[in-house]
Amino acid sequence: MKAAESKVQRTLSALQREYEAIENISLVVKFVGNMEASNLATVIPALLAQDLRTKPVCYRFVHDTTVANPARARLRVHVTKALHPDWYSVNDRVGFVNLNPHGIIADAIMKKADQLPGYKQIAGIDVRLLLVADRISNSGKLMLGKGAQFDLRGFNTVYLFPYPEDVIILESASGSTPSP
Repeated sequence: MKAAESKVQRTLSALQREYEAIENISLVVKFVGNMEASNLATVIPALLAQDLRTKPVCYRFVHDTTVANPARARLRVHVTKALHPDWYSVNDRVGFVNLNPHGIIADAIMKKADQLPGYKQIAGIDVRLLLVADRISNSGKLMLGKGAQFDLRGFNTVYLFPYPEDVIILESASGSTPSP
């Protein structure tokens, strides 16, 4: 899921760079709907047609791909002239929170544990793992219940950082208390 979100964000960042190379104007651009290439190809011309250089900060408009072509899969692009640019896919930021992420977290610990001998060679015996879940994106929308326990797979401590919330120290399933 994160890989797909990253691919979409790279595409939007490329569009942003293309637009800003033509017009050096900061925009907040929110994409909602079908992100196929033919839809995205309509965005720069729609932005240029607005003549945003002459518009005040906070000027807003919506570009809808179905207006010019009703048969097209819909993409709505919400644009605001702003002080700082931010281009993103709303599709990747709204959704359900996974209330049972135990398997995802356990898999992440196991994947990193495969590299633990190398980490210990470099860092010594006290190796701690930080897992980050960016809850702003769908791929990081998870909520860990109280008292969840994990096999720490040899790590002294495993931390979960469900950004922008507080860091959680994961409890060991072996019953030993992790180091702070």
